[in-house]
Amino acid sequence: MHLNVRLPKVEPLTIHPPTRCPLPNPNSPKKKCPGTHFKEHQWNCRKPLRDTKHTQVTARRYRCLKCNRTFRVYPTGVSHLQQSDMLKGLSVLLYILGLSYQGVSDLLTTLGFFLT
Repeated sequence: MHLNVRLPKVEPLTIHPPTRCPLPNPNSPKKKCPGTHFKEHQWNCRKPLRDTKHTQVTARRYRCLKCNRTFRVYPTGVSHLQQSDMLKGLSVLLYILGLSYQGVSDLLTTLGFFLT
């Protein structure tokens, strides 16, 4: 059996500017804000990260000119969660290969990549 795996990469210097506002519409919470124009609000939002290589990344904060609220945009491979996409993918791969949840957690903790 041959297994080909591509884990997502974390690129801390690659941040794509937003094209649509991800926030809910203040007038109708079930719909998204229709805003498409943004102003950079803050450059250096430091975010602690659990990853195999990086301990923190820098996000950017943008202000939507339509709803006047701010939101963060994260680098490629990083979301609002504590773990990077690569670490999440690695833990899922280990689980698919037959390790239990506790086994995956113990192995990654031994390697220095904490999931807790």
